[in-house]
Amino acid sequence: MREIWIPELLSSLFMLVFLVRPLFKGLWPLDGIAWFPVLALGIALAIFPAYGFRPECVPLALSHLVVTLMNLNPLLMGASRNAAFHERGALFIVPAIGCLALAGGAALYFAPASPAPLHSRTVTLEPDQAGGPVYTLHIFEGRDPQGSVAESGEARPLIFVAPPDFGRLDAVDGLCAALGERGFTVISYTRTNSASPGRLLGIWRAFRDGTRLKKANDAGRVLEAEKKAEIEFVLPYVKENLASLAPAADGDALFLAGWGAGGSALAYLVSAPAGKGVSGPYGAQGPYGARGLVVAEGRFWSSWAAAPPPESGAAPSGALSAVLAKLRRWFNGLRPERVEGHEAVPQPPVPALYLVSGRALDEGGGPYAAVLAALRNSDSPAALAVAEGAGPLDYSDLPAEYPLYNALLSGRPGGRAEEAAALIARFCELVIGGPLKTQAPAAFTGRLRLPGGLYLETRYWNFGDLRLN
Repeated sequence: MREIWIPELLSSLFMLVFLVRPLFKGLWPLDGIAWFPVLALGIALAIFPAYGFRPECVPLALSHLVVTLMNLNPLLMGASRNAAFHERGALFIVPAIGCLALAGGAALYFAPASPAPLHSRTVTLEPDQAGGPVYTLHIFEGRDPQGSVAESGEARPLIFVAPPDFGRLDAVDGLCAALGERGFTVISYTRTNSASPGRLLGIWRAFRDGTRLKKANDAGRVLEAEKKAEIEFVLPYVKENLASLAPAADGDALFLAGWGAGGSALAYLVSAPAGKGVSGPYGAQGPYGARGLVVAEGRFWSSWAAAPPPESGAAPSGALSAVLAKLRRWFNGLRPERVEGHEAVPQPPVPALYLVSGRALDEGGGPYAAVLAALRNSDSPAALAVAEGAGPLDYSDLPAEYPLYNALLSGRPGGRAEEAAALIARFCELVIGGPLKTQAPAAFTGRLRLPGGLYLETRYWNFGDLRLN
Protein backbone atom coordinates (compact mmCIF):
# COMPACT_ATOMS: atom_id res chain seq x y z
CA MET A 1 0.00 0.00 0.00
CA ARG A 2 1.34 3.43 -0.87
CA GLU A 3 2.25 5.22 2.33
CA ILE A 4 0.63 8.51 1.36
CA TRP A 5 -2.72 6.72 1.07
CA ILE A 6 -2.88 6.45 4.88
CA PRO A 7 -3.27 10.20 5.64
CA GLU A 8 -5.45 10.65 2.54
CA LEU A 9 -7.83 7.89 3.65
CA LEU A 10 -7.87 9.04 7.29
CA SER A 11 -8.62 12.59 6.27
CA SER A 12 -11.44 11.49 3.94
CA LEU A 13 -12.85 9.11 6.56
CA PHE A 14 -13.10 11.80 9.25
CA MET A 15 -14.86 14.14 6.84
CA LEU A 16 -17.22 11.40 5.64
CA VAL A 17 -18.30 10.57 9.21
CA PHE A 18 -19.03 14.25 9.81
CA LEU A 19 -21.07 14.54 6.61
CA VAL A 20 -23.23 11.43 7.16
CA ARG A 21 -23.84 12.11 10.86
CA PRO A 22 -27.35 13.55 10.24
CA LEU A 23 -28.37 10.26 8.58
CA PHE A 24 -27.58 8.03 11.60
CA LYS A 25 -29.31 8.81 14.90
CA GLY A 26 -26.76 6.71 16.74
CA LEU A 27 -24.12 9.35 15.92
CA TRP A 28 -26.18 12.34 17.13
CA PRO A 29 -25.09 12.20 20.80
CA LEU A 30 -21.38 12.21 19.83
CA ASP A 31 -20.64 15.93 19.98
CA GLY A 32 -16.95 15.36 19.27
CA ILE A 33 -17.79 14.57 15.64
CA ALA A 34 -18.34 18.31 15.16
CA TRP A 35 -14.55 18.68 15.30
CA PHE A 36 -13.89 16.09 12.61
CA PRO A 37 -13.67 18.64 9.74
CA VAL A 38 -10.93 20.49 11.60
CA LEU A 39 -9.12 17.20 12.18
CA ALA A 40 -9.54 16.18 8.53
CA LEU A 41 -8.24 19.55 7.34
CA GLY A 42 -5.22 19.30 9.65
CA ILE A 43 -4.32 15.85 8.33
CA ALA A 44 -4.70 17.00 4.71
CA LEU A 45 -2.49 20.04 5.28
CA ALA A 46 0.12 17.92 7.09
CA ILE A 47 0.63 15.93 3.88
CA PHE A 48 2.48 18.85 2.27
CA PRO A 49 5.32 19.30 4.79
CA ALA A 50 5.59 15.53 5.14
CA TYR A 51 5.62 14.59 1.43
CA GLY A 52 6.41 17.85 -0.32
CA PHE A 53 4.01 19.66 -2.61
CA ARG A 54 1.50 17.11 -3.82
CA PRO A 55 -0.76 18.68 -6.48
CA GLU A 56 -3.27 15.84 -6.34
CA CYS A 57 -3.96 16.65 -2.66
CA VAL A 58 -4.82 20.31 -3.27
CA PRO A 59 -8.51 19.65 -4.17
CA LEU A 60 -8.84 17.44 -1.09
CA ALA A 61 -7.46 20.13 1.21
CA LEU A 62 -9.64 22.81 -0.42
CA SER A 63 -12.82 20.75 -0.04
CA HIS A 64 -12.00 20.17 3.64
CA LEU A 65 -11.37 23.88 4.09
CA VAL A 66 -14.74 24.84 2.61
CA VAL A 67 -16.67 22.42 4.83
CA THR A 68 -14.69 23.53 7.89
CA LEU A 69 -15.39 27.22 7.28
CA MET A 70 -19.09 26.53 6.69
CA ASN A 71 -19.34 24.82 10.08
CA LEU A 72 -16.86 26.89 12.04
CA ASN A 73 -19.37 29.37 13.50
CA PRO A 74 -21.74 26.75 14.96
CA LEU A 75 -18.74 24.90 16.34
CA LEU A 76 -17.40 27.96 18.13
CA MET A 77 -20.84 28.80 19.53
CA GLY A 78 -20.89 25.55 21.50
CA ALA A 79 -22.90 22.35 21.75
CA SER A 80 -26.28 24.11 21.95
CA ARG A 81 -25.86 25.46 18.44
CA ASN A 82 -24.26 22.25 17.17
CA ALA A 83 -27.49 20.41 17.87
CA ALA A 84 -28.88 21.84 14.62
CA PHE A 85 -26.58 19.63 12.54
CA HIS A 86 -29.31 16.97 12.10
CA GLU A 87 -31.40 19.52 10.22
CA ARG A 88 -28.98 19.48 7.28
CA GLY A 89 -30.75 17.89 4.36
CA ALA A 90 -29.80 16.23 1.11
CA LEU A 91 -29.18 19.62 -0.50
CA PHE A 92 -26.02 19.88 1.63
CA ILE A 93 -25.09 16.26 2.22
CA VAL A 94 -25.18 14.87 -1.33
CA PRO A 95 -23.06 17.60 -3.02
CA ALA A 96 -20.60 17.57 -0.11
CA ILE A 97 -20.15 13.79 -0.31
CA GLY A 98 -19.83 14.04 -4.10
CA CYS A 99 -17.08 16.66 -3.82
CA LEU A 100 -15.34 14.55 -1.17
CA ALA A 101 -15.49 11.48 -3.42
CA LEU A 102 -14.02 13.36 -6.39
CA ALA A 103 -11.26 15.06 -4.39
CA GLY A 104 -10.39 11.96 -2.38
CA GLY A 105 -10.51 9.73 -5.44
CA ALA A 106 -8.16 12.04 -7.34
CA ALA A 107 -5.73 12.10 -4.42
CA LEU A 108 -5.69 8.30 -4.22
CA TYR A 109 -5.58 7.69 -7.98
CA PHE A 110 -2.76 10.14 -8.68
CA ALA A 111 -0.68 9.19 -5.64
CA PRO A 112 2.99 8.54 -6.46
CA ALA A 113 4.11 4.98 -7.00
CA SER A 114 6.19 3.38 -4.30
CA PRO A 115 9.80 4.02 -5.38
CA ALA A 116 12.19 1.15 -5.80
CA PRO A 117 15.18 1.14 -3.43
CA LEU A 118 18.06 3.08 -4.95
CA HIS A 119 21.73 2.45 -4.34
CA SER A 120 23.59 5.75 -4.33
CA ARG A 121 26.19 7.58 -2.32
CA THR A 122 26.11 11.28 -1.48
CA VAL A 123 28.90 13.81 -1.06
CA THR A 124 28.32 17.38 0.12
CA LEU A 125 30.00 20.12 -1.86
CA GLU A 126 30.39 23.37 0.06
CA PRO A 127 29.61 26.69 -1.66
CA ASP A 128 32.43 28.70 -3.20
CA GLN A 129 31.28 31.85 -1.41
CA ALA A 130 29.49 32.70 1.81
CA GLY A 131 25.74 32.29 1.52
CA GLY A 132 26.00 30.38 -1.75
CA PRO A 133 24.00 27.23 -2.46
CA VAL A 134 25.15 23.93 -0.99
CA TYR A 135 25.40 21.11 -3.53
CA THR A 136 25.03 17.42 -2.82
CA LEU A 137 26.54 14.99 -5.29
CA HIS A 138 24.66 11.73 -5.88
CA ILE A 139 26.76 8.84 -7.19
CA PHE A 140 25.07 5.84 -8.78
CA GLU A 141 26.91 2.63 -9.59
CA GLY A 142 25.76 -0.86 -10.45
CA ARG A 143 25.33 -3.11 -7.42
CA ASP A 144 25.50 -6.84 -7.00
CA PRO A 145 22.80 -8.73 -5.03
CA GLN A 146 24.73 -8.18 -1.79
CA GLY A 147 24.59 -4.40 -2.28
CA SER A 148 28.27 -3.77 -3.04
CA VAL A 149 29.56 -2.15 -6.22
CA ALA A 150 29.62 -4.71 -8.99
CA GLU A 151 33.06 -5.44 -10.35
CA SER A 152 33.33 -5.50 -14.13
CA GLY A 153 37.10 -5.59 -14.55
CA GLU A 154 37.01 -2.45 -16.69
CA ALA A 155 36.68 1.22 -15.92
CA ARG A 156 33.07 2.35 -16.10
CA PRO A 157 32.10 5.18 -18.47
CA LEU A 158 31.03 8.27 -16.58
CA ILE A 159 27.76 10.13 -17.16
CA PHE A 160 27.40 13.53 -15.50
CA VAL A 161 23.72 14.47 -15.20
CA ALA A 162 22.43 18.02 -14.87
CA PRO A 163 19.07 17.65 -13.08
CA PRO A 164 15.81 19.28 -14.18
CA ASP A 165 15.12 22.97 -13.88
CA PHE A 166 13.96 22.90 -10.27
CA GLY A 167 17.14 21.10 -9.19
CA ARG A 168 15.51 18.07 -7.58
CA LEU A 169 17.05 14.68 -8.23
CA ASP A 170 13.81 12.76 -7.73
CA ALA A 171 12.93 13.57 -11.33
CA VAL A 172 15.82 11.47 -12.68
CA ASP A 173 17.07 9.34 -9.79
CA GLY A 174 15.44 6.15 -11.07
CA LEU A 175 16.86 6.79 -14.51
CA CYS A 176 20.32 7.41 -13.05
CA ALA A 177 20.07 4.15 -11.12
CA ALA A 178 19.02 2.31 -14.30
CA LEU A 179 22.09 3.66 -16.10
CA GLY A 180 24.23 2.57 -13.17
CA GLU A 181 22.88 -0.95 -13.49
CA ARG A 182 23.81 -0.88 -17.19
CA GLY A 183 27.50 -0.48 -16.44
CA PHE A 184 27.91 3.29 -16.09
CA THR A 185 28.93 5.47 -13.20
CA VAL A 186 26.39 8.28 -12.95
CA ILE A 187 26.97 11.46 -10.95
CA SER A 188 24.26 14.06 -10.52
CA TYR A 189 23.64 16.76 -7.95
CA THR A 190 20.99 18.62 -6.00
CA ARG A 191 21.21 22.11 -4.58
CA THR A 192 19.59 24.06 -1.78
CA ASN A 193 17.21 26.97 -2.37
CA SER A 194 16.08 25.61 -5.74
CA ALA A 195 12.30 25.34 -5.31
CA SER A 196 11.08 28.76 -4.16
CA PRO A 197 7.57 29.77 -5.33
CA GLY A 198 9.00 32.52 -7.56
CA ARG A 199 11.39 30.10 -9.22
CA LEU A 200 8.66 27.51 -9.77
CA LEU A 201 6.49 30.20 -11.37
CA GLY A 202 9.37 31.15 -13.69
CA ILE A 203 9.86 27.52 -14.67
CA TRP A 204 6.17 27.11 -15.49
CA ARG A 205 6.06 30.34 -17.53
CA ALA A 206 9.16 29.37 -19.49
CA PHE A 207 7.90 25.84 -20.08
CA ARG A 208 4.47 26.99 -21.26
CA ASP A 209 5.28 30.12 -23.29
CA GLY A 210 9.07 30.36 -23.53
CA THR A 211 9.04 29.92 -27.31
CA ARG A 212 6.14 32.37 -27.85
CA LEU A 213 6.28 35.28 -25.38
CA LYS A 214 9.33 37.41 -24.60
CA LYS A 215 8.81 37.63 -20.81
CA ALA A 216 8.46 33.87 -20.56
CA ASN A 217 11.48 33.49 -22.83
CA ASP A 218 13.46 35.81 -20.55
CA ALA A 219 12.55 33.55 -17.62
CA GLY A 220 13.85 30.58 -19.61
CA ARG A 221 17.09 32.40 -20.36
CA VAL A 222 17.56 33.05 -16.65
CA LEU A 223 17.06 29.35 -15.92
CA GLU A 224 19.65 28.39 -18.54
CA ALA A 225 22.14 30.94 -17.17
CA GLU A 226 21.63 29.59 -13.64
CA LYS A 227 22.21 26.04 -14.85
CA LYS A 228 25.39 27.11 -16.63
CA ALA A 229 26.72 28.60 -13.39
CA GLU A 230 25.85 25.44 -11.46
CA ILE A 231 27.51 23.15 -13.98
CA GLU A 232 30.62 25.32 -14.23
CA PHE A 233 31.01 24.98 -10.45
CA VAL A 234 30.09 21.31 -9.95
CA LEU A 235 31.52 19.60 -13.03
CA PRO A 236 35.16 20.77 -12.59
CA TYR A 237 35.01 19.55 -8.99
CA VAL A 238 33.81 16.14 -10.19
CA LYS A 239 36.59 15.95 -12.78
CA GLU A 240 39.31 16.97 -10.32
CA ASN A 241 38.15 14.61 -7.55
CA LEU A 242 36.89 11.69 -9.61
CA ALA A 243 39.48 9.28 -8.21
CA SER A 244 38.09 9.68 -4.70
CA LEU A 245 34.43 10.14 -5.66
CA ALA A 246 34.16 7.10 -7.96
CA PRO A 247 37.39 5.11 -8.31
CA ALA A 248 35.83 2.74 -10.87
CA ALA A 249 34.83 5.57 -13.24
CA ASP A 250 36.75 6.35 -16.42
CA GLY A 251 37.18 10.11 -16.65
CA ASP A 252 38.28 9.80 -20.28
CA ALA A 253 34.88 8.35 -21.21
CA LEU A 254 32.78 11.27 -19.97
CA PHE A 255 29.26 11.85 -21.23
CA LEU A 256 27.10 14.84 -20.32
CA ALA A 257 23.32 14.58 -19.98
CA GLY A 258 20.78 17.16 -18.91
CA TRP A 259 17.04 17.67 -18.66
CA GLY A 260 15.22 20.89 -19.49
CA ALA A 261 17.32 23.99 -18.88
CA GLY A 262 20.11 21.70 -17.64
CA GLY A 263 20.32 20.02 -21.03
CA SER A 264 20.25 23.37 -22.85
CA ALA A 265 22.98 24.75 -20.59
CA LEU A 266 25.20 21.75 -21.31
CA ALA A 267 24.67 22.18 -25.05
CA TYR A 268 25.69 25.84 -24.88
CA LEU A 269 28.73 25.06 -22.72
CA VAL A 270 29.93 22.26 -24.97
CA SER A 271 29.38 24.45 -28.03
CA ALA A 272 31.40 27.35 -26.60
CA PRO A 273 34.30 28.40 -28.90
CA ALA A 274 36.81 27.69 -26.13
CA GLY A 275 35.83 24.04 -26.24
CA LYS A 276 36.52 23.54 -29.94
CA GLY A 277 39.72 22.35 -31.48
CA VAL A 278 40.58 19.84 -28.78
CA SER A 279 41.38 16.69 -30.69
CA GLY A 280 40.03 13.37 -29.53
CA PRO A 281 39.46 9.88 -30.92
CA TYR A 282 36.13 10.93 -32.45
CA GLY A 283 36.85 14.47 -33.59
CA ALA A 284 36.80 17.67 -31.58
CA GLN A 285 35.77 17.39 -27.96
CA GLY A 286 33.99 19.98 -25.90
CA PRO A 287 35.00 21.41 -22.55
CA TYR A 288 35.90 18.92 -19.83
CA GLY A 289 36.85 16.32 -22.45
CA ALA A 290 33.24 15.28 -23.05
CA ARG A 291 32.78 12.40 -25.49
CA GLY A 292 29.06 12.89 -26.04
CA LEU A 293 26.03 14.94 -25.08
CA VAL A 294 22.41 14.04 -24.27
CA VAL A 295 19.76 16.77 -24.13
CA ALA A 296 16.28 15.75 -22.94
CA GLU A 297 13.45 18.24 -23.40
CA GLY A 298 15.76 21.22 -23.82
CA ARG A 299 14.06 24.12 -25.57
CA PHE A 300 17.15 26.33 -26.19
CA TRP A 301 15.31 29.46 -24.99
CA SER A 302 18.47 31.57 -25.35
CA SER A 303 18.43 30.96 -29.10
CA TRP A 304 14.98 32.42 -29.74
CA ALA A 305 14.88 35.96 -31.12
CA ALA A 306 12.44 38.73 -30.26
CA ALA A 307 9.80 39.33 -32.91
CA PRO A 308 10.20 42.63 -34.78
CA PRO A 309 7.75 45.40 -33.82
CA PRO A 310 4.77 45.83 -36.14
CA GLU A 311 5.36 48.17 -39.03
CA SER A 312 4.00 51.62 -38.46
CA GLY A 313 3.45 52.30 -42.15
CA ALA A 314 3.46 55.69 -43.77
CA ALA A 315 2.96 58.80 -41.66
CA PRO A 316 -0.77 59.50 -41.36
CA SER A 317 -2.20 62.60 -42.94
CA GLY A 318 -4.88 64.56 -41.24
CA ALA A 319 -5.74 65.04 -37.59
CA LEU A 320 -8.16 62.12 -37.36
CA SER A 321 -5.69 59.72 -39.00
CA ALA A 322 -2.96 60.82 -36.59
CA VAL A 323 -5.21 60.18 -33.59
CA LEU A 324 -6.18 56.74 -34.92
CA ALA A 325 -2.54 55.88 -35.56
CA LYS A 326 -1.63 56.88 -32.00
CA LEU A 327 -4.45 54.75 -30.61
CA ARG A 328 -3.28 51.83 -32.73
CA ARG A 329 0.27 52.16 -31.39
CA TRP A 330 -1.10 52.36 -27.86
CA PHE A 331 -3.11 49.16 -28.30
CA ASN A 332 -0.12 47.43 -29.88
CA GLY A 333 1.92 48.41 -26.84
CA LEU A 334 -0.55 46.58 -24.60
CA ARG A 335 0.09 43.31 -26.37
CA PRO A 336 2.76 41.06 -24.87
CA GLU A 337 6.05 41.06 -26.74
CA ARG A 338 6.66 37.86 -28.64
CA VAL A 339 9.60 35.79 -29.77
CA GLU A 340 9.73 34.51 -33.29
CA GLY A 341 12.23 32.19 -34.91
CA HIS A 342 15.63 31.21 -33.60
CA GLU A 343 19.24 32.12 -34.18
CA ALA A 344 22.66 30.92 -33.05
CA VAL A 345 21.50 27.46 -32.02
CA PRO A 346 24.18 25.41 -30.24
CA GLN A 347 26.31 23.14 -32.42
CA PRO A 348 28.12 20.69 -30.15
CA PRO A 349 31.44 19.44 -31.57
CA VAL A 350 30.74 16.02 -30.05
CA PRO A 351 28.08 13.41 -30.87
CA ALA A 352 24.71 14.54 -29.53
CA LEU A 353 21.40 12.83 -28.79
CA TYR A 354 18.23 14.89 -28.39
CA LEU A 355 15.23 13.32 -26.63
CA VAL A 356 11.97 15.18 -27.19
CA SER A 357 8.28 14.50 -26.73
CA GLY A 358 5.82 13.47 -29.39
CA ARG A 359 4.90 17.14 -29.89
CA ALA A 360 8.03 17.50 -32.00
CA LEU A 361 6.32 15.44 -34.69
CA ASP A 362 4.14 18.44 -35.49
CA GLU A 363 5.01 20.28 -38.65
CA GLY A 364 7.70 22.86 -37.91
CA GLY A 365 8.54 21.35 -34.52
CA GLY A 366 6.57 23.91 -32.49
CA PRO A 367 8.51 24.63 -29.30
CA TYR A 368 11.21 22.22 -30.50
CA ALA A 369 12.03 24.22 -33.63
CA ALA A 370 15.40 25.34 -32.23
CA VAL A 371 16.26 21.74 -31.31
CA LEU A 372 15.47 20.58 -34.84
CA ALA A 373 17.64 23.40 -36.21
CA ALA A 374 20.51 22.33 -33.94
CA LEU A 375 20.20 18.79 -35.28
CA ARG A 376 19.91 19.64 -38.97
CA ASN A 377 22.71 22.25 -38.89
CA SER A 378 25.10 20.06 -36.93
CA ASP A 379 28.63 19.43 -38.20
CA SER A 380 28.98 16.44 -35.85
CA PRO A 381 27.09 13.15 -35.56
CA ALA A 382 23.67 13.82 -34.04
CA ALA A 383 20.36 12.09 -33.57
CA LEU A 384 16.90 13.08 -32.44
CA ALA A 385 14.64 10.47 -30.85
CA VAL A 386 10.90 11.01 -30.54
CA ALA A 387 8.63 8.54 -28.77
CA GLU A 388 5.18 8.70 -30.31
CA GLY A 389 2.64 9.83 -27.72
CA ALA A 390 5.32 10.79 -25.19
CA GLY A 391 4.69 13.87 -23.09
CA PRO A 392 7.28 16.44 -22.01
CA LEU A 393 7.87 14.60 -18.71
CA ASP A 394 8.04 11.07 -20.06
CA TYR A 395 11.83 10.78 -20.29
CA SER A 396 12.17 11.30 -16.55
CA ASP A 397 10.80 9.78 -13.35
CA LEU A 398 8.23 12.57 -12.96
CA PRO A 399 5.32 10.52 -14.42
CA ALA A 400 5.73 8.10 -11.52
CA GLU A 401 6.46 10.80 -8.94
CA TYR A 402 3.75 13.22 -10.11
CA PRO A 403 1.15 11.27 -12.14
CA LEU A 404 -1.23 14.25 -12.16
CA TYR A 405 1.26 16.48 -13.96
CA ASN A 406 1.82 13.79 -16.55
CA ALA A 407 -1.91 13.33 -17.10
CA LEU A 408 -2.44 17.07 -17.57
CA LEU A 409 0.34 17.12 -20.16
CA SER A 410 -1.08 14.09 -22.02
CA GLY A 411 1.92 11.92 -21.21
CA ARG A 412 2.08 8.16 -21.16
CA PRO A 413 1.08 6.62 -17.79
CA GLY A 414 4.27 5.62 -16.04
CA GLY A 415 6.43 7.56 -18.51
CA ARG A 416 9.28 6.24 -20.62
CA ALA A 417 12.20 6.46 -18.19
CA GLU A 418 13.29 2.90 -18.93
CA GLU A 419 13.28 3.59 -22.67
CA ALA A 420 15.23 6.80 -22.06
CA ALA A 421 17.85 4.86 -20.07
CA ALA A 422 18.09 2.31 -22.91
CA LEU A 423 18.47 5.06 -25.52
CA ILE A 424 21.16 6.87 -23.54
CA ALA A 425 23.05 3.64 -22.85
CA ARG A 426 22.93 2.66 -26.52
CA PHE A 427 24.08 6.13 -27.54
CA CYS A 428 27.10 5.92 -25.23
CA GLU A 429 27.92 2.42 -26.48
CA LEU A 430 27.91 3.63 -30.09
CA VAL A 431 30.20 6.55 -29.26
CA ILE A 432 32.64 4.38 -27.33
CA GLY A 433 32.56 1.63 -29.92
CA GLY A 434 34.03 3.54 -32.85
CA PRO A 435 33.79 6.40 -35.31
CA LEU A 436 30.25 7.46 -36.08
CA LYS A 437 30.61 9.87 -38.99
CA THR A 438 29.59 7.41 -41.64
CA GLN A 439 27.05 9.36 -43.64
CA ALA A 440 27.39 12.45 -45.79
CA PRO A 441 25.19 15.38 -44.78
CA ALA A 442 21.92 15.23 -46.63
CA ALA A 443 18.72 17.19 -46.78
CA PHE A 444 16.03 16.11 -44.37
CA THR A 445 14.04 13.30 -45.98
CA GLY A 446 11.95 12.07 -43.07
CA ARG A 447 12.23 10.15 -39.85
CA LEU A 448 12.89 6.48 -39.47
CA ARG A 449 10.12 4.74 -37.57
CA LEU A 450 11.33 1.94 -35.31
CA PRO A 451 9.29 -0.67 -33.44
CA GLY A 452 7.61 0.63 -30.31
CA GLY A 453 6.50 3.94 -31.80
CA LEU A 454 9.99 5.46 -31.78
CA TYR A 455 10.96 7.92 -34.50
CA LEU A 456 14.60 8.63 -35.22
CA GLU A 457 16.17 11.38 -37.29
CA THR A 458 19.93 11.41 -37.71
CA ARG A 459 22.67 13.51 -39.23
CA TYR A 460 26.13 12.16 -40.18
CA TRP A 461 25.11 8.99 -38.39
CA ASN A 462 24.32 5.42 -39.24
CA PHE A 463 22.09 4.88 -36.25
CA GLY A 464 19.94 2.18 -37.81
CA ASP A 465 21.10 -0.54 -35.44
CA LEU A 466 19.59 1.13 -32.40
CA ARG A 467 18.19 -1.41 -29.97
CA LEU A 468 16.26 -0.71 -26.79
CA ASN A 469 17.76 -3.41 -24.62
